[in-house]
Amino acid sequence: MATARVQLLDRIEASVDGERVPVGGPLPRAVIARLALERGAPVALEDLIDDLWAEPPAQARTTARAYMSRLRATPLGAWLEGGRAGYRLVDDPGMQVDLWTLEDAEAGVIPSDSEEVRSLLLRWRDSPLQGIGDPPFAALARVRVRTAVDRARLLGVRADLDAGDNARALVTLQGLRAAHPDDDDVLALLHTARARADAGDRALARLGGGAVSERDRSRGAHPVSNAAVPAGRMFGVPAPIAPMVGRREERAALTAALDVARLVTLTGAAGVGKTRLAVDWLGSDAVAGEDHIWFVNVGVGVDVGGEPDATVAEVIASAVGAPDAAPEAIAEHLADRRGILVIDGAEGASAEVASVAVAVLARARGIAVLSTSRRTLGVPGESVLRVDPLPAEDAQELFETRLPPGARGADAVAVLQVVDMLGRLPLAIELAAARTAVMPLAEVADSMLREIDRSEEAGEPPLAAALRSSLALLTSEQRDTLRSLAGFAAPFTRGAAAAVCGERPRDRDLDQLVSFSLVSAEEEEAEPVFRVSPLIRRAAAGGETLDEQWHRRHRAWFASQAAEASVALTAEGSGVVISRLRIEWPDVVAAFDSAVLADDGETAATIAGGLLWFGVRAGRQQELLEMVRRASALSATPSLEAALSLTRGFLAYQLGQMFEAATWISAARAPAEASGDRALRRLAAAFSAYLLTLSPEPAGDPVAQVAVALADVDEMPDAAAAMILLITGQVQRASGRSREAIELLGRAGALASRCGHEWVMLMAPVVAAKVQLDLRQGAAAMAALLPAVRRSATGGDPVSLLIAVSVAAGAAAALGADATGARIIGAVDAIGRRYGFDPRANEPADFELYRRRVREGLTAEEWRRAYASGLLCEMDELVEMAETLVRV
Repeated sequence: MATARVQLLDRIEASVDGERVPVGGPLPRAVIARLALERGAPVALEDLIDDLWAEPPAQARTTARAYMSRLRATPLGAWLEGGRAGYRLVDDPGMQVDLWTLEDAEAGVIPSDSEEVRSLLLRWRDSPLQGIGDPPFAALARVRVRTAVDRARLLGVRADLDAGDNARALVTLQGLRAAHPDDDDVLALLHTARARADAGDRALARLGGGAVSERDRSRGAHPVSNAAVPAGRMFGVPAPIAPMVGRREERAALTAALDVARLVTLTGAAGVGKTRLAVDWLGSDAVAGEDHIWFVNVGVGVDVGGEPDATVAEVIASAVGAPDAAPEAIAEHLADRRGILVIDGAEGASAEVASVAVAVLARARGIAVLSTSRRTLGVPGESVLRVDPLPAEDAQELFETRLPPGARGADAVAVLQVVDMLGRLPLAIELAAARTAVMPLAEVADSMLREIDRSEEAGEPPLAAALRSSLALLTSEQRDTLRSLAGFAAPFTRGAAAAVCGERPRDRDLDQLVSFSLVSAEEEEAEPVFRVSPLIRRAAAGGETLDEQWHRRHRAWFASQAAEASVALTAEGSGVVISRLRIEWPDVVAAFDSAVLADDGETAATIAGGLLWFGVRAGRQQELLEMVRRASALSATPSLEAALSLTRGFLAYQLGQMFEAATWISAARAPAEASGDRALRRLAAAFSAYLLTLSPEPAGDPVAQVAVALADVDEMPDAAAAMILLITGQVQRASGRSREAIELLGRAGALASRCGHEWVMLMAPVVAAKVQLDLRQGAAAMAALLPAVRRSATGGDPVSLLIAVSVAAGAAAALGADATGARIIGAVDAIGRRYGFDPRANEPADFELYRRRVREGLTAEEWRRAYASGLLCEMDELVEMAETLVRV
């Protein structure tokens, strides 16, 4: 008995007994596809015509019949029938259609893990029904095919999980999750596979055992130890300057709530201590095992001309490092992470916060959301925890704890009277306690009583009275200082306060405002920073906006910081600068926006251009590239214009946008010449030469451009010379001149060490390792790479580390350690997304070569298992893998 096969999953093809049937062009192929979709049921001629042509021609009936006659004359004709009911493709044991096979697997007619099904899925390239154009029926038909494929893949995943093949399941699910981020089944299976693979590959003992809560199970978690969350993975969490009083029951309730729900909202009156409770809880053992914690205050904003600086989604995206502010993009950025997103002060934008929360809850199953708000978000599944005023005993203790030393031992009855008048609201209590530094407790009570009477008449809460009476105690200069400080969008330093608030000294005012609990002081690694809470910010502003002089000083200060950072970010110890910029980023963006609004091209170019290395080393290339594009539209001096064009070209190159990179590096040549800055001219020439090596049809000779770039490199400052030598070394390597490349890279590294250019110190050995890999010298490559790996890991530079270990994957192949190379590739693919790093974006040839070499040394099954194991790795394990390659 003959056997016919029809293919719908790719280009429409037919064969009989292994011999290809010549079915003709797009319309005959469309006829076969349309009949195959009905699986033996007839398709009426009129329906067939409507499905083949959006606007049927006059001779449509004749044409359709002609196509059927020709097809029936082929060997496939034994399975084609026609009659009054229409035409059909016979469904019998001799007819095998790939789509039917997948649908049979879903229906349980054949095993979902059969070789036939696995073979079809292995060949799947997401190009169904090719070769027929786009007739009216095609769109829905392609959806049906893709759905059948996805369902078959899910069945295969379940079979793999049942068989304990977690690695195969994990690899399949990675692709499914990318295609279907909203599919609950896919997400649930993905987290199950991750948890099982994690348990098997890391042997649980490394994590210290421990129970898994219901919340953790829903998020695909593994048991964790009681170790505190690493401080380096907490972003924006304020550091309390005094211990919290009371709230033991609320802390326990918050832990319990987040054990059973992924969205918890702390609600309560203004000043009741919602934020303080959240911050205190984040510092406890309750968050042990969370990989990341982000604290985002969406109640903070700087006004420029009376307009808000950023949307809520933009503030959240900036805080978590998402490249786009759309809620779905934020969720996608967080999709592969585990942690807690804390959104503070949500009441002013509850709809926007709810939109982000819904997206994150749907797509980022490893993330829980904790919000603080005076009202609930109204999101399905939201768990609401109300924070009430303090009990009398705790309120009294808080007041006494916050009293200045000279006011300690106050009469307990008087204290109780004051805290009761304040409704036992913690913020009001702290403000009142701070006032005892300038007046006796009895007077505090009397003044507070008068203010509360006024508040009650106006229908205001007690907190308004506390704030107003505290502000009333300030001198006019202190009030002016507080109002100026309230303009900052994020924590600020003493230097920033002095520069932005005007020429008058502000240090004494700042210290007094801290003592009055109107400004909080937080200890950071480099220097103390200060913060004004949104509540006090609004009260201090009094509904007025800051004048243009304040904004001019604000953008001038952050432009000077960016100019300093342009050098400091390339130097050893730049991690401190990166940490400071992360904290100040909302103000940096506000200053840049203010400059653009004022058409101040010099300042805009200084800020955007000066932060190149922050964008590269903090994984914020896309965000910074958008700033640079906006700055490019403004006028600036030739030197700034050239530097900005080079910055734009380099960032575009980093993101794989080669046309834009080439355009703007070329555009830098003219202003660089006009500037008279020799270093800028040579950098532009070096970058142009490098881009020529990446073009399949270069418009010039890159080696000739190298000669131009190196013409007077010995007469330049060390930092500029080191960068030019690094780039020209890459050009020589790409041109096949290995000896010249190694010589230039060695000089680049030596100069960088002399002047402290950290980036070149890290990248020169990485490029040298690539040269060694071109020669298939894996041991020499690892000898060059390992110091860069260690240095970037110690310096907290994730992007440099990812670049270095990506090359280490190539070294693994040269050393015969292909399984380690596959694990490295999987880890880089997973971790790189967090930092905006894609090793195939800017040098695709190199990294695809390393990947291919690794895969050549492994069977398909070995590759899947090793790659899937790598998807579960973290940064420290990448360093460990690089270490093992040196010992191979």
